[in-house]
Amino acid sequence: MKNMLKLSVIIIALVLNISCNEENIEENQKPLELTAENIEGEWTRIGIYKSTDPSGKNLPNENLMDSIDDCRKDDIIKYTLSSDSPNIRYWGYNNDICEGQEKNKFIELGTWILDSTGNLYYYYSDVQESYKIIELNRTDLLIRKSSGIKENDVINYYFEKYERQN
Repeated sequence: MKNMLKLSVIIIALVLNISCNEENIEENQKPLELTAENIEGEWTRIGIYKSTDPSGKNLPNENLMDSIDDCRKDDIIKYTLSSDSPNIRYWGYNNDICEGQEKNKFIELGTWILDSTGNLYYYYSDVQESYKIIELNRTDLLIRKSSGIKENDVINYYFEKYERQN
């Protein structure tokens, strides 16, 4: 009887723990409002995808990052906010560094702006790049280059997937 009571307590504890973890996962996956404050922070790139579907809902299984050097696979993009100057975007190296790189060092890439419709603009050296935010939640960011590229009579869209670090 004593063993049955212990077993019951363990089972109840496991069920409650699993339930709490599922709630956390669901909470993390809820879409966030498309604001600069929700973009701010450090994001590790975990995927690059090419698709003919601009919605990003049916990304292919092939991750183009597989062809990138291992030391570039965990690079970080850092978005910072400023109230009195442009928002700055940085690129940094995480744990796997290539020759000549310094771990946890960030290089300023330029500035960035996010509009209310989810268009994300990067500015550097008289260049503007335009992206569309497809997904944003507490843990994930999926962006797509705004315009597709015609390749072999097919329009392909390029997506980058990031995971929040902080």
